[in-house]
Amino acid sequence: MEGVTRLDARTGKVMQVYKGTEDTRESLYCKGVLILSVFRDGRLKLMAVDAQTGKTLWMTRDYSGSKMEYITFVRGKHPSVDPVLNPSADGDAVCFVDGNSIVCLDFKTGEER
Repeated sequence: MEGVTRLDARTGKVMQVYKGTEDTRESLYCKGVLILSVFRDGRLKLMAVDAQTGKTLWMTRDYSGSKMEYITFVRGKHPSVDPVLNPSADGDAVCFVDGNSIVCLDFKTGEER
């Protein structure tokens, strides 16, 4: 399984594949950094990757995330939903949902505030 891939928007050509980003569930880009929610062994981690070099800047401990998502019922069936972190970032902080809590990390270090 490949990781997160950077494509040329005009041609669709693969420009870069970021190693160590397999099973990424959510991604956002802020100030040259990819903030990625990755699913490993039934748990979530948040990681920051330099978008130019592909270097991992930091990775968090495990989090449970949240399953509070809007789900469309299909013919009476309730699909299984994996947890997500719903991260947001502004270049100073990264915040996300973990169960009933909101967690705030330092954007540059990944340390909890």
